[in-house]
Amino acid sequence: MLRIGICEDGVQIEDCIEEILKLKKEEYQVNSFSSKRELLDAKEKPDILFFTMDKRKFDRILKKTSEQKTKKGQVPLLVKTGTSYHSIPVGTILYAENNGRKIILHTEEGSLEFYGKMNDLESELGRGFFRCHRGYLVSFYYVSGYDSGNIFLKNGESIYLAKRKSTEFAKAYREYLRQTSS
Repeated sequence: MLRIGICEDGVQIEDCIEEILKLKKEEYQVNSFSSKRELLDAKEKPDILFFTMDKRKFDRILKKTSEQKTKKGQVPLLVKTGTSYHSIPVGTILYAENNGRKIILHTEEGSLEFYGKMNDLESELGRGFFRCHRGYLVSFYYVSGYDSGNIFLKNGESIYLAKRKSTEFAKAYREYLRQTSS
């Protein structure tokens, strides 16, 4: 969810933001702040903060912020390997692979193995990922294409796509592309 903060008295700005976001079908929460002090005291800080409003500029900023959040993810994934904890930016995860009771997390920087359940990981990572097989969870961001039995990643790797998941994946991937391109 995109959190937008407005630090101005004008109701017109809030109406303008809501109008644009409805057209973009972006999940959002708008909070108005009457002063900088109120903004600083807020529990949840906004992802974007506006003091004045220009409709075209807002549209460009919204698109850029949505792309960054899609790639980076909102909260890093915290995993335990042995006695160490690792903070993994969600936007760097290409895919996760199930290996017995362990999960191998493939990222831009390399692989990391830890004990866990794929169902728990799927819930934690959320909508930017798809469970294409009981043993694989893939990030839509890194998908370059697919066929009836494989998902091809931008780094050249391919992931198995279960036949029973093929139609569901195609629909979810098209929706992901539509949302990130608008």
